[in-house]
Amino acid sequence: MELCFKRHYKAFNYCIEKLTEYFVFPNVKRTLRDLFEMEAKVLSNVDLNLIGLWWVMLSWMCGFGVSAIVKP
Repeated sequence: MELCFKRHYKAFNYCIEKLTEYFVFPNVKRTLRDLFEMEAKVLSNVDLNLIGLWWVMLSWMCGFGVSAIVKP
């Protein structure tokens, strides 16, 4: 979703030195209306599996046991 946002609003990207997560919108209300009108993302099984894999990798990198994150 983040990549989609960055691509769609690329013209409004405002970099602060090396930081690229900032945007300046001339009409914030219009931008918010566009965002609220977007359809909700329905997660597929592939999406859910990737999210689960991400949690396992994150828990391993942080030193947590996988069993604390993934329920049997």
